[in-house]
Amino acid sequence: MKTLDYQVINIYDYHSTKDNFMKFIAEYNAIKLECASLNLPKITSSWSERTSPTNYPESKTEIYVARKIELENKYFEFFDKIKLVFSTLSAEEQAYFVSRFEEGMTEAYYEEKENISHKHLIHLNKSCIIKFATVLGFAVRK
Repeated sequence: MKTLDYQVINIYDYHSTKDNFMKFIAEYNAIKLECASLNLPKITSSWSERTSPTNYPESKTEIYVARKIELENKYFEFFDKIKLVFSTLSAEEQAYFVSRFEEGMTEAYYEEKENISHKHLIHLNKSCIIKFATVLGFAVRK
């Protein structure tokens, strides 16, 4: 795999595609953060037996477990989508995606770290985002 040609990139409305991509990444990061920051309920020393007329979980622990499972399922749905996209990205695009969107590295630091020009970084960024959006179906053509 290699990065997209300039002609292919110009077929797409980059700004709209990037907006859609950033919404996806923001939602992914929000779920990841919520999953990581979900706190265990406090455990008390008093126990009481409860019965529930419905299947709705009543105890704080049951509510926590149900929420944790729900968040993890959402997280894994996003992760599976990202895994699918990674099969279409070049090694350079994969490294860029992880550094930029998973680790939060700035573009300037990535340029310096990888010793690439700003023009090449812009091309790499556009190629990565357009491939990502195309595979997941939210790329916008001109």
